[in-house]
Amino acid sequence: RLPEGIALDALPVALLHRLYLAIYRELYDGPVQNAARCIACREPFEFELDLEAVTAAQDAEADCAGASADGWWRLPGGGEIRAPHSADLHGGLSGLLAAITRGEVPEAEASALLERAAPLLDFEVETACPHCAETQDLRFSMPRYLVRKLAGERPFLIREVHLLASAYRWPHGEIMALTRGDRRAFAGLIQAERHQRRGIRAIS
Repeated sequence: RLPEGIALDALPVALLHRLYLAIYRELYDGPVQNAARCIACREPFEFELDLEAVTAAQDAEADCAGASADGWWRLPGGGEIRAPHSADLHGGLSGLLAAITRGEVPEAEASALLERAAPLLDFEVETACPHCAETQDLRFSMPRYLVRKLAGERPFLIREVHLLASAYRWPHGEIMALTRGDRRAFAGLIQAERHQRRGIRAIS
C-alpha cells in the first residue's frame, strides 16, 4: 500500500514495476503465460515465465549493489546516481541523465548500475519455438503484460456483472467492490443453477 499523498510519478520506475507484479499476483495464480509468434516459421506458440525466480535474482543483484541511505549511489569516479522516477522519463535520454545524476556519470556506467540496483521487469527472454526449434529473444514488459491481461478480461467482467445484477439485483458499485475470485464464484453458481433448471425442464 502506498503512503497517502505519494504520487505515482514520484515513485521509482522499478518500484512501479513491482506494484504491477503485486497486482498480477493478487488477481492471478501460477506463472506468467506469454503468447508469441515464431520469427522463423510464423507459427503461434506459448511459453511460461517464472517471475518469482526473476525477481529473486534481481533482488540478489540489487543487494550486492549496496543501496544508499538517501537514495543516491556513489560511483567510483565521484559521480552520483539515483533510480529514475516516472516523471523523469518525459525529457528524453539527455533529460533523464540530467535528472538522475550528479557530477560526471558516463552513460554506460549509469546503465550498468541501474540494471543491477534498480532493475525493471522489462527484459529480453530467450525461448525456442516448439514447432521449428528456432531460438529467439522476446521482449517481456510487466506493465504492458498486465494491461493486456486486464483488457482481455473485460468481456468476462461485463458478463459477470450482468449475471450478478440480474440474479441478485445488486448495484454496479457493490458488484465491482467484490474481489475477482468472489465475483467469479457467484457468477459460476448462477450459471450452474441456470444449467440445472434447463436440464430439469428438458427431462420433464
